[in-house]
Amino acid sequence: MVTKIKMATTSDIPTLCTLLDYLFSQEVEFKPDHETQSRGLEMILNNNNIGNIFITKKNEKIIGMVILLYTISTAIGE
Repeated sequence: MVTKIKMATTSDIPTLCTLLDYLFSQEVEFKPDHETQSRGLEMILNNNNIGNIFITKKNEKIIGMVILLYTISTAIGE
């Protein structure tokens, strides 16, 4: 079982939203909202000046991510 780290793509957005659900369930000020999170994630993925999203995969399944944000919040989608 090899763990890989790579840049996320827009096709990863549904899984990234699920991972954000886990994060936001631990935060009192944020609520999961896939439409809002998808919008923010897509903005990040389409513009490297906004940030970068790295994912880690194990057996081709995304098991974690790191988001380096320069200007966009996935919590509020902008």
